[in-house]
This record gives sequence, structure tokens and C-alpha cells, in this order.
Amino acid sequence: MNVKKRRLIKLLVAILLAGSVYITFLHTKIHTFSHREVLKEADYLIILGARVKGNVPSLALQYRIDEAANYLKENPMTIVIVSGGKGPG
Repeated sequence: MNVKKRRLIKLLVAILLAGSVYITFLHTKIHTFSHREVLKEADYLIILGARVKGNVPSLALQYRIDEAANYLKENPMTIVIVSGGKGPG
């Protein structure tokens, strides 16, 4: 195997390893923060947008809406901000 091929293989392995470490780090952070207790009486609640098919929200968006509604039942003074925009999907 020539030197250029070895360097290319080493570079690809390094990129894959770095990517794997980064993805593992992100998943660890997501898992850690997803199990924290929710702050009571927050000033604001942001609902991240997701796909809407006509007038029907996607399952992800419906889940977010349902969780926000449950939160607002216990914390009615919280201001809700719904993000998203108009575009395909």
C-alpha cells in the first residue's frame, strides 16, 4: 500500500472517530438534560415547530403541544412562544 492511501485511510479513521465521539457527547447531553425536573412557573415556554400536514400536526409536534398544555395547566402564568415558519412540510 502506498503512502497516499495510508494517509487517506488514517484521515478517514480520524474523521470517523471524531464524529463518533461528538455524536456520543451529544447523545449523553440530551439524555442528561431530558431527565431533569422541569422548572415550575417559568416566565416563558418555547414550543419548537415541526411539520404540519394541512391542519394536522405531526406526531412530534402533537407531543410537544400536549406536553405544553399539561405544563400550562399547572403554570397558567407562563407565556408560550410557538416557533416555526411557513414552508414545504
